[in-house]
Amino acid sequence: LNIFQNGQIFIELCEDLKGILLCGSLKNIYAIGAGYHSESENEVAALVAHAHNETQRYLEDHGAKGETANYACGLGDLILTCTSPTSRNYTCGQRLKKGERLGKILEDLKTVEGVNAIREIENIKRYPILAEIANLLR
Repeated sequence: LNIFQNGQIFIELCEDLKGILLCGSLKNIYAIGAGYHSESENEVAALVAHAHNETQRYLEDHGAKGETANYACGLGDLILTCTSPTSRNYTCGQRLKKGERLGKILEDLKTVEGVNAIREIENIKRYPILAEIANLLR
């Protein structure tokens, strides 16, 4: 992963493969919620901040390192996916807010990774933001 620092590029190394993979899945789910709340930048910012904390807890609960959520693969991707109008997951949330049916959204977008990922979350009630997004998708 390339990161710029003082005009230089360096490689950020993270050996927590499980954490990296979980961050990649979770950010897609959170982006659906961010899209749903996209009319308010304050709500999206709050969602991202709380989602970051929830991600750390989720990682620790599932045998990964919570600190992996602080890497670019965690927080960086979370911010990008939760604020990008080109993200399919973010777009899904926006369309749900407008009252569109999930089936139609999936038909149009073809792939919305967060919809599939949320089905794999165990004990979802332990994670309030994930639980709320699951409710949006019902």
